[in-house]
Amino acid sequence: MVKPRRRKAAEQERSVTVERCRRLARLIALLSTGPRDRSSLLKLLRLELRGFYRDLDFIRDAGIPITIRKHRYQLNLAARQAIRRLPFPDPGLTLGDVELLIKGKSKAHARLRKRFEALVPAALR
Repeated sequence: MVKPRRRKAAEQERSVTVERCRRLARLIALLSTGPRDRSSLLKLLRLELRGFYRDLDFIRDAGIPITIRKHRYQLNLAARQAIRRLPFPDPGLTLGDVELLIKGKSKAHARLRKRFEALVPAALR
């Protein structure tokens, strides 16, 4: 059995396009129905081999365990948990929008606040 990769700091910060996020989520959805062979995944995702392996590495780097057994790829995590580990694509927010969102007290708010503070000088906050 292949162990899931640990997330690297640089990998956690990678952003994805809306299109790629949709494709990664679709791959997770396909694998959540049971093991699939590579050729069927390539066809369903309309991907070439190289793109498939890039997406697979990206998903594994996000801490989502996918293993291969008998030439079939298998998701080894509940699909809802796996989806929550994917990075969210750029939502197109303004700094004013983000300033409203950072007022919460969760870890997600704290991460967003930290990014906001790194971008906006203290005198302008």
